[in-house]
Amino acid sequence: YEKYGNPDGKQSLEVSIGLPSFLLDTTNRNFVLMAYLIIMVGIIPFCVWRYYSNSSKFGEKDVMYDTYSWYHHNLSEHTLLKSLPEILSGSAEFRSRNKPLADEKGEIQKTMQTVRSQMQKPKFNHPVCIKGNVLMHSHLCRKTSGLSEKLRDDLNYMLRCSTSLIDAMITVCQHQDALQTAVNCIQYGQYVTQALWTKDSTLLQLPHFTKNEVEHCSKGK
Repeated sequence: YEKYGNPDGKQSLEVSIGLPSFLLDTTNRNFVLMAYLIIMVGIIPFCVWRYYSNSSKFGEKDVMYDTYSWYHHNLSEHTLLKSLPEILSGSAEFRSRNKPLADEKGEIQKTMQTVRSQMQKPKFNHPVCIKGNVLMHSHLCRKTSGLSEKLRDDLNYMLRCSTSLIDAMITVCQHQDALQTAVNCIQYGQYVTQALWTKDSTLLQLPHFTKNEVEHCSKGK
């Protein structure tokens, strides 16, 4: 025992590997080697390439570089507040999702009629810009009740992205030294958050306030 650490004398050493038994089975050797080769040489490098190719499209705050280029081209010191919904609608993040389907065109035209009085004359005729512009104005004017489930999902996606995109617009205005446009973008972000537009009373931010209550408050009754 003192010599070998065992009362029965010298013992042979056995080593086992903590892996599933089918991996160690000689009949499965070729299959295991092929699977290992495919994963290590094919799948993992492809995933790494895919990740870096996608990440190279995005800049600060996960905003696409194409979106920054779009903002640089369309934002200037003379950009008006009412033109910001259309510019936001042309962001690269919306170009694949907001392509109007054939059965949506009629609904988009119908929704446009309800918000046309609040819209500035469109500058871009691209279907993605038109659809996004109409959806944003339906939100700002609180006229989303008539939207289909698909259009409502597209609008909700735009609203989820709007915070980071409006921040990107402000950043572009800072680089261009366009102070008034930056202020307009900040104000536009508030309008998007509150679902209000330029002619609406700020009292509509309050819960349960409608135009009826606002009218009583403005008349002092």
